[in-house]
Amino acid sequence: MHATSSISVADNAKLLMHATAPAPATVVAATTVVAAAATAAATTIVAAAAVAAAAAAAASVAAASAAATAAATAAAAAAAVAADVPATQTPTPAGPTPARTVAF
Repeated sequence: MHATSSISVADNAKLLMHATAPAPATVVAATTVVAAAATAAATTIVAAAAVAAAAAAAASVAAASAAATAAATAAAAAAAVAADVPATQTPTPAGPTPARTVAF
């Protein structure tokens, strides 16, 4: 005949779970570490988004400055061309060119 154990299977399972379960302090510490890592990751993402927004704003300002510079350069070039034409220049008369007599 077999000897029977005085501990049931359910009691044995409970004892095994308690023996292998982490201590509550370990669970709290691990949770704190995970929460701190998640907070650090979120902070990094927010900081990266702020840096990207600042870079986009700087690029926008640079593009607007370049456009203003190009417009000013074009205006200066047009003014230089206009200043090069004398005000007393007579326009070419409309109509046919008069005939000229050539002597041989």
